[in-house]
Amino acid sequence: MDCAYWIKKSLDAGGYTYDYHKDVLLPQDISQYDVIIGTLGFYFC
Repeated sequence: MDCAYWIKKSLDAGGYTYDYHKDVLLPQDISQYDVIIGTLGFYFC
């Protein structure tokens, strides 16, 4: 499980709604969002 999993679980537990984007770029219009959370990841080989 990764950080995004725990962030989503926390938002669900708090009753918040969210959009999950796995894209590199944000949408053109971000005015609809109150908060934007960005995570960085890495892989072990």
